[in-house]
Amino acid sequence: MANEIVTPIGNVQYAWVKNEEIVHTSDGKSISTGKYSITVGFTDDESKQFHEAIDKVWADFLEENGQDKEFKLSSYNSPTKTINDKTYFVFKKNVSITSKETDQPVKLYVPIFDSSNKNCTKKVGSIGRDSQVRIAFSYYPFYMTSSNYGVSLRLHAIQIVKLVPIVSRGEKYGFDVIQNGFVAQDAGDEVEIPF
Repeated sequence: MANEIVTPIGNVQYAWVKNEEIVHTSDGKSISTGKYSITVGFTDDESKQFHEAIDKVWADFLEENGQDKEFKLSSYNSPTKTINDKTYFVFKKNVSITSKETDQPVKLYVPIFDSSNKNCTKKVGSIGRDSQVRIAFSYYPFYMTSSNYGVSLRLHAIQIVKLVPIVSRGEKYGFDVIQNGFVAQDAGDEVEIPF
């Protein structure tokens, strides 16, 4: 792909990339974001270089397109999220697009590869926090309105270096095993917690 870039190895904070575009809200409702998303952190030096690259992409976009718009370089929408005083970068991809030929929605996927470059998209059930990944992406500067403009990171593919699957087990919450208690027979009804 043109302008495709590959990140250094980073640590996953959140990932919704395997038909997991459904988000559970605090009021118990499920909504579709319409996007696949993975939030990844890098070392301080790598994060600084990443910020500088994003600033350059925005500056180049301003130079080409900003003459008639009210852009402010210091306040553009950045594809980052701060969690516990650490900066993470958010990579996104639409869940579907509308076909120009049929005018119908076409489902998109995020290809996932293992460390030997073998496609494992169908085999990876989930990518949990602290997994280590590399992301293939491209910068996408945009201007929608005078209050909605910036740079997004378009997700193309993921390479998993170390997989930490999401496991929904009681030990995570501090529960002990209780002998002779209720034991569920069908694991198919389990709901995975996405983080």
